Amino acid sequence: MRKGHLGLAAVELDDLSGPLTIGHIAIGCIFGYLDLRFPEDGWRHRHPKLAAWSEAFEQLPSMQAARPPAG
Repeated sequence: MRKGHLGLAAVELDDLSGPLTIGHIAIGCIFGYLDLRFPEDGWRHRHPKLAAWSEAFEQLPSMQAARPPAG
């Protein structure tokens, strides 16, 4: 987990604005995985810039369409 947190810190230094790329999609998938498998981890509190980006990313119509069904 320590290496994962170091990776998140490195990504937080990047500028994630601009046109959507496959890299953005990969990062968004990582955040979704963290939320699913490690909900108690609290990565969003440690990395508020990434958390804000993730929330905006999740609202994109393409991400809403690809969201798995609840349950």
